[in-house]
Amino acid sequence: MGSKIRYLFETCLIVIFVYYSSAMSDNQIPSQLAPAVSDKLSTTSNNNGTASSNDNNTAVPNATTATSATTVDPWSEPMLVKTMQLWELSVLDQQKLRSLQTKLADVKHAWNTPEVVLGFALTTGWETAEAKFRTMIQWRLDNDVDSLLTNYQPNRLMLDNSPIAFLKDYDREGDPIYVERGGAIDVKGMLNRFSKEELMRHAIWLREVHGNGEWVKEYERRQGRECRHVTVVYDLQGLNRQHLNPSVLGFFIEFMQITEDYYPGPIKVNTDMRCVDSGVTGLDWNARFS
Repeated sequence: MGSKIRYLFETCLIVIFVYYSSAMSDNQIPSQLAPAVSDKLSTTSNNNGTASSNDNNTAVPNATTATSATTVDPWSEPMLVKTMQLWELSVLDQQKLRSLQTKLADVKHAWNTPEVVLGFALTTGWETAEAKFRTMIQWRLDNDVDSLLTNYQPNRLMLDNSPIAFLKDYDREGDPIYVERGGAIDVKGMLNRFSKEELMRHAIWLREVHGNGEWVKEYERRQGRECRHVTVVYDLQGLNRQHLNPSVLGFFIEFMQITEDYYPGPIKVNTDMRCVDSGVTGLDWNARFS
């Protein structure tokens, strides 16, 4: 009886984690759907296999400053056509994107670009894209998100316990690979050390960094094209009962909601691996989501 209860518990745990990790990857904004600013904080792997930053922690320009410094209009005809061709939009969808351009002309913000607006349209629907986009802009203004890349100074302990990175090389189709070791993150310990607000600010900063990283330019240089899709890998090794702690689940769900609402964008494939190694049994270790 005890083994059956444990099996059901562990199965419930992995289902919850896979569900929310899938929801995040389905709505995470890929690099090309974010303003084209670069950061000097590259993510590498340390001896323990976790992600860490460069020692200099160099600040990066914020999206608003970077965009205002350039004379290129993101909605200019060449830029608009480039976006349409990249995403192979139908004639009807091209007309819809142009319509959104007109409707959002009053929004003076660095994130008002064809790529970001299209990200909302492709994930939330053309009918709701305008409202969702405006809500996102207001959220950024209300929470001073635009200043994160310039003013936020990441805590070293938080960085060392954020095992996430883009791999140096790409998948078989030449697309970038994002890896997150969700099972290795001690969220409960971090919540005991830092306030939820501090951790949430850090998590949002990471989302900004990975959407605007130096790796974007490196990818375009090596591949000779812009990034359209991203392969996401979630390593579940280490997933255990602490991840079902109410405070941990509450934090995780809240951040997933932020990702879904304010960082939309299509992901090519999401792979969850090493479920067996995590101690959770009875499920396919290589669950795939499109």
